[in-house]
Amino acid sequence: MTQSTTLVDTSYWVDFFRGNAQGLPLVERLERHKHGEPLSCSEPIQMEVLAGARSAAQYNTIHNATISLHWSGVDPASDFEAAARIYSLARKHGITARGLLDCLIIAIAVRTNSQLMTRDKTQKDIAQLLGLVVID
Repeated sequence: MTQSTTLVDTSYWVDFFRGNAQGLPLVERLERHKHGEPLSCSEPIQMEVLAGARSAAQYNTIHNATISLHWSGVDPASDFEAAARIYSLARKHGITARGLLDCLIIAIAVRTNSQLMTRDKTQKDIAQLLGLVVID
């Protein structure tokens, strides 16, 4: 049986690249990734993190860090519709997602049977509603 990958959300990448203490769990995970622990990234996460780059050098650093992980790419045939369903389901349970991108990231994690590493409370609540393993 193969080990499930961990999809690292934007919230951890932002803290990691800012050098915040909240990013330390990602530092530890990246070190374990060097020794075989599967970590993944996806287009919406990479897009959000790259959008915060403050220089060309930082953009390249972010790109190289995210692209070096396993790639859990968007599946347009299923993920966009799943994100809309997730958004709607969350609202029915009294949880308002901050945006559809968060739901798209959750949809990717569900489809790829990934754990979700996120610091975003609302995203955690939605992921747990769907039975995803959430890593804080």
